[in-house]
Amino acid sequence: MKTKFVIIVTCALVLSLLAYFIYVRMYYVQDTKNEVINENKISKKGKTVGMPQKKAEQITKTSSDPKMGISTIESNSVASLTSEKSEQLRNKFGTRNQRQMNARKSNLDKDYAELFKRLGLSGKEISILKDLIVEFEFAGKNAWLDPRFSMTQPPTPEEARNVADEYKQTINNDIKNLLGEDKYQEFNHYIETLDGRQLSNPIVARFDYEAEPITNEARESLIDILHESNDAFKTSGLSRVDDIAWTTFMKSETLKKAQQILTPSQLKSVENYYDEQIKTLNDLKNAGVPTL
Repeated sequence: MKTKFVIIVTCALVLSLLAYFIYVRMYYVQDTKNEVINENKISKKGKTVGMPQKKAEQITKTSSDPKMGISTIESNSVASLTSEKSEQLRNKFGTRNQRQMNARKSNLDKDYAELFKRLGLSGKEISILKDLIVEFEFAGKNAWLDPRFSMTQPPTPEEARNVADEYKQTINNDIKNLLGEDKYQEFNHYIETLDGRQLSNPIVARFDYEAEPITNEARESLIDILHESNDAFKTSGLSRVDDIAWTTFMKSETLKKAQQILTPSQLKSVENYYDEQIKTLNDLKNAGVPTL
């Protein structure tokens, strides 16, 4: 009898605690929902509910931040209507972007070491150029954090693209000023053909054991061929989702266009490389493994 009484009392306590927890949870969710609505709801006259009714001062002066390559509001400019939580989100995403940019900068040598060597820059100049390259690559992401926008009033995709284009133009001008006209042309060509350079690396590596080492001049020509072939595929109507179609296309175009610049043994090595890639992709496809 005593045991039965203890069980009943224990169950009653558990049910009471559960009911209290549910009540508190529902109250918290509703309170949070009301808070978000009050912060984000904008009246048709452009005034924020819960705020004194006054017009937000226009952003009239901006300056270029040489560190980040983006527009920043000067101290005498005011942007109202941006809530505290919006600023917290902006800072959060800004910090995340900066971490990603730092990580990208530390890995730039993988793609650009050859370019840095060619340009003959000092260590300080290379560091500045790396910052500018990363800022250019992240222009699209950083555009969403431009002070002209807020997290409660984000830009449209078109507005974000326009701001990103502004950033890129500013960064391009900074790179040109850093390098000078001649080196900038070399830099620009290297960037434009970067896909061809990346595609050429495994091919050229095979020449060391399957054929003769390639000359610098022949390698630059091969890079141009791979870049042009990759561009041609994009307008061929074939689907990039099908890696086998892309690899087969690249094999055909490369072998056809490289006849005048590669030796017979190098051409055979290129053919072997693509045949191995196609075989691997077919094996994966037959095993039901996605190739992209």
